[in-house]
Amino acid sequence: DPTLNQWYLACGGPNGNLYSTDTRDGCNLSNGFSSIAPVATYPGCEGYYPGIFDLRGNVWEWIDDCESNTGPDDVCAPMGGSTITNDSANCDYFGETTGEEAWRRSDRILYAGIRCCAG
Repeated sequence: DPTLNQWYLACGGPNGNLYSTDTRDGCNLSNGFSSIAPVATYPGCEGYYPGIFDLRGNVWEWIDDCESNTGPDDVCAPMGGSTITNDSANCDYFGETTGEEAWRRSDRILYAGIRCCAG
C-alpha cells in the first residue's frame, strides 16, 4: 500500500504520483548518463518533499519490503531504478521479485544502496 510506505510517500507524495515532478526526466538514468553521481547532482530529480533527491535513478535503493524473514535468501524489493536502467523508472518502479533476477538479502548489487535519513 503506497500510502503506508515511507519510500513511496517521499517519492510520489500522498497521492501516489508516478513521478515526484511533472516530468520523468532530470534523473540519473541510462538516458545518457554513464555512472553514479553525487547526491543532488540533478536538481530535476528531487522527491515530492523538498530536499529528498535521487529516489528515481542514480542507484537502486533497498527498502524494508522482503517476502519473509527467514534469512539470507529472502527476496527483497529494490526501488527507483539506477543509472543502468532505462528512463521508465518512476516512483513505483521496482526490481524483479521472482526468478534469477530477484534480489536476495545476501546479494551484493552494483548500483544499489541504502538511504540513510536523519531528522
